[in-house]
Amino acid sequence: MFSSSVRKVKVDCQSCPIPRLLQRLHAAVMDFPGIPLLLLLGQTCAAMELYISPTQRTFRGSNVVLGCTFSVDNPSAGPSFFIIKWYFKSKEILTYDNGGLSLQPRMSFNDQAARGGDASLYISNVSIFDDGTYTCSVKYNMERKEKDTQLQIMASPKVLITNKVVTESKASTMTCTATEFFPPDIRVTWLRGDQRLQNSEMGEITPNDDWTFSVKSTVIITPSDEDRERIFSCRVQHASLPEPKRVDFQLDIRKDINIGLYLGIGGAIFVCLITVLGIWCYRRSKSAPQPQTVQHQEYAKVDQLHTTEEPVQLSTQEELNMVDYQHQHPPPQEANMEEKPGDIRHNPGTSTDLHLPPTGELNAEELDGFEIIDFSEVPHYL
Repeated sequence: MFSSSVRKVKVDCQSCPIPRLLQRLHAAVMDFPGIPLLLLLGQTCAAMELYISPTQRTFRGSNVVLGCTFSVDNPSAGPSFFIIKWYFKSKEILTYDNGGLSLQPRMSFNDQAARGGDASLYISNVSIFDDGTYTCSVKYNMERKEKDTQLQIMASPKVLITNKVVTESKASTMTCTATEFFPPDIRVTWLRGDQRLQNSEMGEITPNDDWTFSVKSTVIITPSDEDRERIFSCRVQHASLPEPKRVDFQLDIRKDINIGLYLGIGGAIFVCLITVLGIWCYRRSKSAPQPQTVQHQEYAKVDQLHTTEEPVQLSTQEELNMVDYQHQHPPPQEANMEEKPGDIRHNPGTSTDLHLPPTGELNAEELDGFEIIDFSEVPHYL
């Protein structure tokens, strides 16, 4: 009776990782029914199963739960060993045991749920740096199991069309830029309506500072007048998109303009305007009257009087002006001289009708009583 029951335990424990020492003890006591082998094997053969999804996907900036659960056939009230660990690319990032919990920033763990069989890891605000392989490890008593899961972080591409302004009947290059996408695998195609354009070229995929990627695709188009109403498209296919992303646009087609011709015409008009303006200013300056005051004219009369040999007949107004000038501008050597009786300049009875013969024809007697004035000292104002 006891022997048959022992054989049943041996069959159930074939899948259990029993130490070699226990296997030898089990074989040695097969014929000794007095040893309580059932109690020993019941403690070591608590079968455990670990469940985890092999692949999980999420978007950059979101929160993710890496699910990991386990079950034990015969759980004990107080296991001697109960340790849960998480690894990221073979580096330990979380440890939970009887001593407590230690983990990395942005990660969390429910220790109460762990005792019930839930060893899931919570990660907040995931980034491209979090993409990779994670390992969940559980040790219960003498049994340990671990499994891997692949976390895939995705970032959807942003699509931008440039160079929409083209010239009619002239080859132009259109550019479609896809940026900030992850993973790097991507495909870009061009469409005219529903027709695919064959002369497109895709550039090199380049990494960005945040570990995302960018790529440019170009196509050469020679637009015609019929293309003004047509719809052109840049279509992008990526793993983060449930369906291809299509950006539609219309061309801004313009006529061919000879810029050099218009610049030449504008320059010629500008030169003509400058020339006309210069001629007008020159003629106006030549036709303007020369400003000459009456006082300057009188000064000229006085100079003429003393430079000609023939007597000059002055009008009454001119004589008055001359006398007034002599009062206002006396010769330097006479400025401080006292007035003498009979001085013609201050004698009220002296006639202003001056008829002065040339000085070379006067003798000494005729000059007696006259004061000789050197007119060279009188300032000239021309």
